[in-house]
Amino acid sequence: MAFDHVEIESHYLDGDSLKRRTFKFRPVEITDEVTSSPSSENSPRTTVRLVGCKSPYKEGCPNELVNVTQRLVVTTQVKFSGNCPNVSNL
Repeated sequence: MAFDHVEIESHYLDGDSLKRRTFKFRPVEITDEVTSSPSSENSPRTTVRLVGCKSPYKEGCPNELVNVTQRLVVTTQVKFSGNCPNVSNL
C-alpha cells in the first residue's frame, strides 16, 4: 500500500436530512470505526484524504492537485475496465 491509511468523510442525503459518515481504510483492516452523525453541510459531498505517502511512491508522487486527480482517474478507469463514467473533461 502506498499510503499509511485513507480517511473518508462523506455528507449524504438520508431521506430529507443530510448525514455525515467518517471512516478509515488501513492496510490490514478494511475499516476502523464508522461514525454517523447529522451533517452541518449544505449539500452532499465526499472528501478522500490519502495520509502518509510511503517510499518509493512518495518520490514519484505528483504534488499538484490536477496531476494527482488525473492519475487517480486513470487508475480508477483501469480498475473498472470500461465501466467507469466518461471523465475525459478532467
